[in-house]
Amino acid sequence: SWLPRNIRPLSLITIVTFTLLVILLDSCPIDFNVSERAYNYLEMISLTVVGGYFAVRTFDKHSKNKNVLR
Repeated sequence: SWLPRNIRPLSLITIVTFTLLVILLDSCPIDFNVSERAYNYLEMISLTVVGGYFAVRTFDKHSKNKNVLR
């Protein structure tokens, strides 16, 4: 199925897009303020998703290479 194969890239794109959107909206002169606590949560989620994406991707590539050699 398409969704299980692409859930990690879709999650990564969604979190990065949302993070950039919040940063841009907070820096604009409109009345949109993000609390320090929300920034901390957003930073934690972003680091977890981005780090997890590349860690799991690397693990998957190495485990596939080991299975081919057997």
